[in-house]
Amino acid sequence: MFADRHFTAIGVFKTFVITVLLLATMIFGAGYVYVNQAGGLRRLLETELSRMVGNGSASVGDARLHFALSRHPLQLAAENIVINLERDQIDLPNVEIGFGLTSLFDGRPETILLRGIKLDLVKNASGWSGSPAVIFLDQLAKQSNQLEAGKPRLGASQNRLGGVKSIAIETDRLSLSHETGALPKLVFADINIDVTSGDDGTVAGSLRARRLASDDAAAGSFTLSFDGWPGSDSFAFDMSASDLNTAGISGYIDRLPVALRQIGVLSGHLGLEMKDDLLTKLNADVALVDGMLGIPGFGRDAAFDTADLVFSYSRPSDSLMISKAALNFADQRRLSFNGAVTQFHAPSANVKGMIEANNLPIQSLLDGWPDPVAADLKQTLRQRFSGGQFKFVKAEFQGAFQSETSALTLSRLGLESQFAGVRANFASGQYKRLVATIGGALGMNVGKGGQIQDVLVDLEMTDGSMLLDGYERSVDLASGQLKSMLRGDVATLENLAFDMGSAGKFNLGGRAEIGDGWTLRDLQLDLNVPDMDVVLFSALWPQWAAPQTASWVAENIPAGRVRDSKLSFAADLGAAKGVRKLYDVEGDLKLRNAELIWAKGATAITDVDADLYWNNDAFTASFLTGRIDDIAVQRGRIVIEPVLEDIQKNAVISLNAKGEANTAMDLARQAGLSQYGSFDFSKIKADGEIEFSLEAVLPLGKSASLANRIQKLDATISNGSFRNLPNQMNVDDAELVMNISADNSQITGTATVYGAPSEFSLEIDHQKRHVELVGQTPPSALLASAIAKIFDLDIAGSIGGKIVYSGDPSMGEAKIGMTVDLGSASINVPKLNWAKLPAEDGRATMTILLRKGEVASLQNIDVAAGSLSAQGQIAFDTTAKIQAAFFERVAWPGNDIRDLIIERNAESSWKVGATARLVNLVPLRRNEGVSGGETLIFDFTADQIVVDNEIALSGQLSGNRTSDGMGKAQFLGTMLVDGTPLITEADLEMGFGVNGDRITGTGLIGGGEVNLSFDAKTKTDPKLVIESKNAGRVLSGLKVTDTVRGGQLRLTNIFKDNKFKSFDTKIELAKFRIVEAPRALRAFSVLSLAGLYSLVEGDGTAFRRGEAVLETRGPTVKIVSMKASGEAVGVTMLGVYDRATKRVDVSGNLVPVNQISKLLGKVPLLGDFIAGMDKSGIFVSQFTVTGTSDDMKTAVNPVSSIAPGLLRDLFSPNWLGREEKRLFGEGKTAPAPAQ
Repeated sequence: MFADRHFTAIGVFKTFVITVLLLATMIFGAGYVYVNQAGGLRRLLETELSRMVGNGSASVGDARLHFALSRHPLQLAAENIVINLERDQIDLPNVEIGFGLTSLFDGRPETILLRGIKLDLVKNASGWSGSPAVIFLDQLAKQSNQLEAGKPRLGASQNRLGGVKSIAIETDRLSLSHETGALPKLVFADINIDVTSGDDGTVAGSLRARRLASDDAAAGSFTLSFDGWPGSDSFAFDMSASDLNTAGISGYIDRLPVALRQIGVLSGHLGLEMKDDLLTKLNADVALVDGMLGIPGFGRDAAFDTADLVFSYSRPSDSLMISKAALNFADQRRLSFNGAVTQFHAPSANVKGMIEANNLPIQSLLDGWPDPVAADLKQTLRQRFSGGQFKFVKAEFQGAFQSETSALTLSRLGLESQFAGVRANFASGQYKRLVATIGGALGMNVGKGGQIQDVLVDLEMTDGSMLLDGYERSVDLASGQLKSMLRGDVATLENLAFDMGSAGKFNLGGRAEIGDGWTLRDLQLDLNVPDMDVVLFSALWPQWAAPQTASWVAENIPAGRVRDSKLSFAADLGAAKGVRKLYDVEGDLKLRNAELIWAKGATAITDVDADLYWNNDAFTASFLTGRIDDIAVQRGRIVIEPVLEDIQKNAVISLNAKGEANTAMDLARQAGLSQYGSFDFSKIKADGEIEFSLEAVLPLGKSASLANRIQKLDATISNGSFRNLPNQMNVDDAELVMNISADNSQITGTATVYGAPSEFSLEIDHQKRHVELVGQTPPSALLASAIAKIFDLDIAGSIGGKIVYSGDPSMGEAKIGMTVDLGSASINVPKLNWAKLPAEDGRATMTILLRKGEVASLQNIDVAAGSLSAQGQIAFDTTAKIQAAFFERVAWPGNDIRDLIIERNAESSWKVGATARLVNLVPLRRNEGVSGGETLIFDFTADQIVVDNEIALSGQLSGNRTSDGMGKAQFLGTMLVDGTPLITEADLEMGFGVNGDRITGTGLIGGGEVNLSFDAKTKTDPKLVIESKNAGRVLSGLKVTDTVRGGQLRLTNIFKDNKFKSFDTKIELAKFRIVEAPRALRAFSVLSLAGLYSLVEGDGTAFRRGEAVLETRGPTVKIVSMKASGEAVGVTMLGVYDRATKRVDVSGNLVPVNQISKLLGKVPLLGDFIAGMDKSGIFVSQFTVTGTSDDMKTAVNPVSSIAPGLLRDLFSPNWLGREEKRLFGEGKTAPAPAQ
């Protein structure tokens, strides 16, 4: 049975084999027949290849068929295939094509193997292009896909190789290049490409190759394999490399991150799996050598020696595990990371990891910090830190990553670091800048919600400097140390030490409680200062801690050293928002070789050694030694209290000192004691010795002078002297006792004042603001000299007196009663033309009223000094200028004035009015006198107003004078000359000033009306013109002559000096008569001698005109020419009259029947004979008058009276010319006879 079954099986198998062989024979036989019918195998391949390339042609060097019992029983092999295209030629050295049983029927191969094909890929702007062989393969693939696409689709799957199940390429060379040459050419060798495709649409493949360097040296190898197609149900990719040099490859890979473009030599493995377009697995184990990566903190192109990366991702477990990520850099830096992410795709993924690095440059880390991430923190770090590196840093963290916001929330962070060479720059409030190079360790643990659990800081500082508010220069920081720890809400400062070289050093320790928002709630500090500049100590002191006390120390101790000092204080910094309150302080400070400003503006106390004690109740400074210039501080103390209470604080100062009075006076001025009320001590110079004790209370933070804050001041001055006192008073030999308190002050003593021993007492009631000073001085020449300087008077001799001052200087309200003894003094006031002789009695009393420190008025003035007496009062304006004055009576020689009123108006001009018996205006003329250079308005009514030594006025004189000396006035009344009225009923307009004087007006002279004008210009001689229609009265009133009646007059006087003693006069008369008068009797006695006396009897003789020219020089009057002519007589005279001696010497001609003589004198020859050669007339009486005006003698030449003209010339030729030479000297000619 068994044998039968065995035989049956063998038979069946044999039958199957025979059937297959028969079938194969039929198939291959049919194929062979088909190939032969097509012209042979080579011809068939050429035809098929030409059809595939379209416009080209193909030639096959050799072709063979192989048969085998395999999946591909028929193998077609061809060699040296050449495909000619339009411009290119494709060489296919070797091609093998395999057919399966089914593909034999449709002629579609199942496998294709290409050997020796040259593949050159070229990258361009639009993508890739290649060599003709590459283009051929691309076109072949497209046609295969078109054939496959024409077949009916049986399902979703499809052969992705156009029906070909396997395509393989074996070649020894593949190149990559860029069409512009911008990228280096890459060459690969031993290329094996294998791609298979299943009927179900799956595809798999691999690529193996070696890279060649530019010198064809080996540059590593790699293998790529994949199973599936991206976008299909599943896809797997695997890559492995061995010493693959990646240089230049990155340029051919689009969108490759910049950080991965120079990764060096690659070895290792990378694999991934995808399903339904989702990444399900990703793992890597990669090593890199000699590459560059862009890593924050390590530079954009950080060169590394080695890099290792091992990680795995699993979608099923939803996790990413990074087992190793390490970089070792060429400069010995190292960066490593490991960690894990779980619930990777959840909205909140769990993250944990650890980062370690060494030698990490801080600046590079900041440069690589992404701008959008914590930009404010980045900016702060850039501002505060520069340079330096982390020698070691390790951070362990754990948290959650929010995918929606891309935010990482840490639940734990542990940081350990060591750093060095960091340049730090800090600033906060009064600490304007702290710059130093720091290094050390920083550790931190942060819990959930960013809550800092603990911090450890251990820093060393070098090469630093500080800039502080209130400290003028930068402080060098030689070294510093900071050790601090935060644990929970308590911060402990183990040590903060600064060594600032010569500026000093200090150590600070303590603790603080930390509140919400990192606010300090409670601060306790212990300060130890071995040695420090006191100004630096003040600048470092927190401004919020006891600010008034600290501010006082800063302002009033400008120099010195703080040594061997300790201070502890505690503050509540969170009692209220923004409020810092010191609640406990205690310490001892030793101040050495310091300066202390004990009062604002005062010279500092130097060489101060003091012990300062500070507690909650008071700040006390006790002086051991000190000096204020040459004043030795014997004992001193300053107490500021209360310290901690938030109220106004006071500094209580007590001081005992001894030294020079002048220095003490300087200190008083500097401390604000230079003025009490309106009394200014600032210019007083003092000598002598003073010993004083001072107690004062000064409010801190307020501007207050010591003058208003003294509680008590006791002083004694010995052998003192004072200069530059008010009113040029000097004090010597002063022995003074001063007792000054808050309520009252007393100063008593003796001194020599103005050279005279004096006693005085001063008492000040501060509560009532009242001062009373009593001083008594006997007559003294020095006092007289001082008063002379004060009032600008010429005083000699001695003056004494008593002064009583009473009032409130602070308000400037006071009265000064003065009684002055002038009996031993001589006083000279040239402007008033007055003087007092030493033998004359003299006294003066007055009350001076002060308002706001200025003299407001002089009241109850009563002066009786020799011939001067005055009673009245004077008022002053706010600028201490005289505003008004009223005197009931003022009298001195030449002046007797009643009701004198002086006022200054708004335009600062003076208005003076007076009713007087006698007023002398000489001091008020032009710019002379007390009002010189100011505008003056005046109105005087007086019996006599003296204008100069000869001229006076009686009546009313009013007018004004400007500040430049220009003025005008009007006078109504009588003008007197030498006490005798000259012009009555005068109405005169006067103008005067720097350019001269001018007077015009009308009046009566001798009862005759006149118009007069006076013009005295500065550059011409003064000129007086008087005109009248009643010449007789005017000439009589002028005391020129009383023999003229009626007539018209013009009198012109030209003055030759400013004293009006020399002048030239010209008198012009018309239509007047000469009558006998008492004065004329003797003058015209010549008429009787000539037998013509009857001419002046009765109504006298009429004259048509007359003219006289006179020269007056002092007492001498020279009659240069005097002429008069009428119908009946003519006269010509010349001569000299001396008013001092009354001597007269006159010569002249008297011509009777004047008109007939003139007519005959014009007849030729006869006229010369009758009238004479000088045409003087037919009959001329030549006469002389000599003697005195009281006893004149007249003589007549008898020959001249009876001889006709020519005979007269023979007897007395040119008689009048000779007389002129006799009277006036050579150079004068006799005047012509009057016409």
